Amino acid sequence: MFAREEGPFDILQRFRNLLGFLAGKQWFLQKLFITLWEGIHCIACNSVWFSAIIAILIAKNIVEWAVYTLAISTLAIVMETLINHLKDKKG
Repeated sequence: MFAREEGPFDILQRFRNLLGFLAGKQWFLQKLFITLWEGIHCIACNSVWFSAIIAILIAKNIVEWAVYTLAISTLAIVMETLINHLKDKKG
């Protein structure tokens, strides 16, 4: 998933490092960068963000959007948990 990928030319890793650097600075936007830095490392947070984008494409109204967002996010979290569980059993 996005939280663990490095991306082409390590662009995602560099972005995460930049947010971590900015989160460590003492300035008025520090809280924002800390929140973003924590959010891009969280599988559950990423699943909600990406499922909200996908839900925009398929929902016909706000209620459907909310339901689709939660459903897709839940599916991603369950899949991640299942994959990690199967990896732990193998190794």
